This record gives sequence, C-alpha cells and structure tokens, in this order.
Amino acid sequence: MKLLGKVLFGVIVMFFGLSLFRCSQQSAFTEAISYEADQAIKNNDYTFFKSIFSERAKDDLLTEVVKDENDEVLFNLNLFLVGSQHNSSIIFLVDSYSKDPRPEALKLVVKTNKESALEYDLVSLGKENWYLQWLHLDNLYLEQAFMEDIIDFKVKDGDKVLYDFNDELGALITANEANIQAYVKKENVAVTYIKETINKDTAVIDEAVSEKGTEKTYKQTFNITLSEETDKEIYVVGNFNNYDLTDKTYELTKDKKKNLVYTGTFDITTDDKDLYYYVLVGDEIVSKEGLAKQFTRTYISQETELIDVNIETVKPVKLNKYQYKIWITMIVYLVIAALSMWAIFFRKKKPVRARYSKQASTPEKEPEKPRENLNLRSIGDIEERDEDLQVHEKETIISVPIEDIEEVEENEE
Repeated sequence: MKLLGKVLFGVIVMFFGLSLFRCSQQSAFTEAISYEADQAIKNNDYTFFKSIFSERAKDDLLTEVVKDENDEVLFNLNLFLVGSQHNSSIIFLVDSYSKDPRPEALKLVVKTNKESALEYDLVSLGKENWYLQWLHLDNLYLEQAFMEDIIDFKVKDGDKVLYDFNDELGALITANEANIQAYVKKENVAVTYIKETINKDTAVIDEAVSEKGTEKTYKQTFNITLSEETDKEIYVVGNFNNYDLTDKTYELTKDKKKNLVYTGTFDITTDDKDLYYYVLVGDEIVSKEGLAKQFTRTYISQETELIDVNIETVKPVKLNKYQYKIWITMIVYLVIAALSMWAIFFRKKKPVRARYSKQASTPEKEPEKPRENLNLRSIGDIEERDEDLQVHEKETIISVPIEDIEEVEENEE
C-alpha cells in the first residue's frame, strides 16, 4: 500500500505540475503580448502585430478609420494576414476606441461562405487603448475545410454594431488567398467549398490565360468540400487541360477521414504561373449568383521565393520577456511537492518516550505459573513405573514350606 501511495502521489504531482506549467506559460505569453502591444500603440507602429508570426502578406488585408453616424472617429481598424509552417491566421486589431469608459472586450463576428457565424472576443490586455484577436485559418480550411471564403465580419460593442464589412465588393479573403501555410511549406494546395451549382451546358466559361514562365511540373492538390452528400462524380478542369469540361482525368476521391471532403493530387506540367480552375459535380458546375465560378491560385515550387507570391519572411518578435516567471513558479511548486512527499513517505517518526507517574505505584504480584498439562508421553511413563513397582512386589514374596511353619508354632508353645 505504501508503494501504491507513492505512485499515486507522483501521478498527481505530475498532473498538477503540467497544468501549472501551461497556465504559467500562457500567463507569461499574455503579459509579454500586453507589454509589446502597449509600446507599439504608444509609438503608433503596427510592426509588432505583423511580426508575431514568421511570415506575413506583403500588403495589409484591411486598413480603415471607422467613424460613427456623426462622422466622428470611433477607432482604427487593421487586419493583417500572417502565418507560418504550422498555421495561417488573420490578426484583427482595433485601437483608439473613443468610448469612455471603454469596455474590457469587443465582439468579433465572422461570417463564412457557408452562412455560419463565428463569434470571438476582441480582448484588451494592456494598459493602452487597443483590442486584439487572431483567427487561425488552418483550422477552417486545412483541417475542417468547411468554408471557402470569409465574406463578412462585424465589430460589436455589446449588441451595438460598430463596424460591418461591405461584402458587396466581394469576399474579405478567399481560401486560396488565405492559405499562407501551404506557400510557406512550398506546397500547391487549392481549397474550394461547394455551395451552388448550375448546368454546365448553359454555363459561360471564362478561359483565363495566365502569365507565362519557365515550364515546370507541379504536384497540385485539390481539396473540395461539399455542403451535402452526393453520389455524383467530382472533378476539376482548368487552364491545365484547356478547360475541357468532358475531361475527367482530374477526378477526385472521397476522403475517408473527413466528411464531405473530396481530394486529389496530380502532376501538372505547365509554363503558366497561375492556376485557374472550375469544379464540376456530375453534369453541373460550381457557381455563384448564377454564373460559373472560377478559382485561382499561384503555382509555387521549391525554387520560388515567397516574395514572388507577395509573402514576406520576418523575424518573429521574441515574447520571452517574462519567461523567468514560469521557472520561478515551477521551482516553488517542485520544492513544495518534494517537501510534501518527504513528510508523508520518508520522514522517520521519533520514538515515543515512556511517561512515569509521580505517585508511587504498588508492586504488582508475580503471576502464578500455570500448571503444566500432562502430555501423553508423561502418562505413559507413569504407567510404566507403576507396572515396575507391581512386578517388584511380586518378586519379594518368600515361599516357606508348611512343615517348617508347624515346627515353629510347636516351639513357641
């Protein structure tokens, strides 16, 4: 039981230690973000926000001064497209909000092409007037792959809408444009969400022509997500097969792990710099507002520089200013855990000293020795002794003739 107790205690210490480490790590990271962001807002320099990740789009996704109904400035709104080999993200930054007192958080509502709304908090972490949130797009496109474009978003203070993106000009960003992660990894991945279709025979196909370059062979992957189940064939056509709608060479197969996702990887040899393609579902073609929808993405090879696809590589800002707090927390925790384990399992208890009463105590009587029980062997010895005595008595009897007895009696007379 003592060994089992040690094992259970060790498991508990490890579990709480890992939880404490994660919490302290998150706390140190948040504190570092708060400090660096405060300095950036003071200096009116957004470089820090665009340098949280190792890569970023060359051009800001959105920069706007938001005004209220009286044409007075409400706040500054900036969106940055950033990423790395592990994710693609959009950073939403609101600063200089004119409301006083200002709230601790604002609401960010993002609408996708699937007509689903994702709600997040724009949080204020520092002392200065700013709100921050970043949306990881790899969870949306590469893992779950449930939407094509971010078509709209709103910034709200409680129930009041402070800003509503004008989606009449088109989507905020398409899936292919947002997929920085694939570019950084030098992978050609085209992502498409299917919502509407029309008959391909009545569709007008725009046979777009790409700028030419050096002929290369690209390993191109298509990830297509459906809005509902279908038993029809799904395939792609484009400038790589002269927009031949009858060519089913590039047919996709259903992904066994992801529901409603079809995928396919093909070798495409071309001198085009950009990929243009359409998606067909049986005899229908993917459309938007009654027109066949064309998708595009720039090819990338191992020799391609990221700047050629409008992506800059930056040195990520170091957010380790408060890392020492993690180690202080963990050292204190380990010391407490070690002392607790020593006190419970390893500390030797002091022997209890006998206490004597000052009053004289009466001597105790010596207990009587209990009588020994006779065993069978002792009984046998006694019986054998009695038999010997009887034999001895018999042997000492003297036999005297009758004549001698009579003679003795006469002499006595």
